[in-house]
Amino acid sequence: MKERLCIIHLEDNPFDAELIEARLESEGIACEIRRVETESDFLSAISIAGVDLILSDYALPTFNGLAALTWARAHYPDVPFIFVTGAMGEEKAVESMKQGATDYVLKQNLARLGTVVRRALREAEEHLKHKQAEDELRFHSQILEHLTEGVQLTSTRNEQIVYVNPTFERLFGYEAKELIGQHVSILNAPAEKGTDDITREIVTSLTAHGEWRGTVHNIRKDGTMFWSYANISTFTHPQYGDVWISVQEDITERKQAEEQIKAALAEKEALLREIYHRTKNNMQVIRSMLVLRAAMRQNPEITAFVQEIEQKILTMALVHQKLYESHDLSQIQLQEYLEDLISSLMQNYAEVSRKIAFKLQVDRIMVLIDTAIPCGLIITELLSNALQYAFPEGRSGEIQLKVSRMPQGMIELYFADNGVGVPTGFDVRAQKSLGLRTVVGLVEHQLMGEISNDLRDGVAYTIRFRDNLHALRV
Repeated sequence: MKERLCIIHLEDNPFDAELIEARLESEGIACEIRRVETESDFLSAISIAGVDLILSDYALPTFNGLAALTWARAHYPDVPFIFVTGAMGEEKAVESMKQGATDYVLKQNLARLGTVVRRALREAEEHLKHKQAEDELRFHSQILEHLTEGVQLTSTRNEQIVYVNPTFERLFGYEAKELIGQHVSILNAPAEKGTDDITREIVTSLTAHGEWRGTVHNIRKDGTMFWSYANISTFTHPQYGDVWISVQEDITERKQAEEQIKAALAEKEALLREIYHRTKNNMQVIRSMLVLRAAMRQNPEITAFVQEIEQKILTMALVHQKLYESHDLSQIQLQEYLEDLISSLMQNYAEVSRKIAFKLQVDRIMVLIDTAIPCGLIITELLSNALQYAFPEGRSGEIQLKVSRMPQGMIELYFADNGVGVPTGFDVRAQKSLGLRTVVGLVEHQLMGEISNDLRDGVAYTIRFRDNLHALRV
């Protein structure tokens, strides 16, 4: 109840009006009362916003209490209307209650007035709350009725459907009356798991977390099956109590498109594997033909040239072999690739490499083919040069290769040998030899990186480039 009530009092006797006001004050009901006698004054007073209560005599000289009641109920149905009159027979009391009076109090029994007023205001407040709840429920129902998604309410008590909206009816091919009262599992399509098992999984998640979302395989009334994305949560409905609300959207077309994409990707993957396999085999054939031709010529210069070409073919063929063996057709593990590549190169220079200690330290880095092939060709060139020229006359020594992942998405490749070294003032970028020019070109134009050299204790090269220059292929 408000701290101070606004009351319209239809009463022609000022003395009676004062008694009634005094009675209300003695009951602790703070109020501001506006007394009116005529119809025009009554209509003017009641039109003021914020009227909480109407008190009215039954019989007045110029205005009838029942007429006032009729007008008030037509225009202000939520405002309590109490007759406070000197005489009112049972017949009149019944008639007034039928027309909408909240209650009545006889003037000779004003002791009841405080109780009647409080009860009337309490009931009016409860009625207003109930009406607001109904209006809100009606508003939400209208929203549900017009949603493009299917909405279903399921009782948490017995897992039976208690409501579906029109979109849900169209989605599943049922009328609402056919679904209400049915167990929710009636909508689950047959699968490896039983329909009840699927329901149990969802219910377990709802019980633990209060919500569940994911794809659901459903079955319509006509037996056709379809996929939907469901968002299910728990809440207390004013009419149905604790329910699970499921909002479902038909994603059958999206699911079919996904399956088509998966099939296309699988086909593409198979094709790429075949291409990598054939490319590697073709390179091996070319390599074998070159070796055979060189053996027939028995010319040291041709043999050396063919060996150089053979190493480069091996470098590229090994990348395609790794891609063919990989689960990811766009990237390979750099560490595994370099280990196999260096092992093959060391075998080609077996006589020299026996006296060379090779230290390999490579971080586990996945690289694209655009990075792997230039890296392989660079290391092939640097390692071949070191094995051929850094350790003459059977000298022993050490070769070191270190590949590290650096901050800000960079990769650093460090290659060094402690062989005879190079002339003072040596700058790898200024060399005219085809091999080192190739290395510089691969670093700067393929890897978009930079290269520098250090002449202490032999020669060392430091190469830095950005990781994964290009987007993934698959």
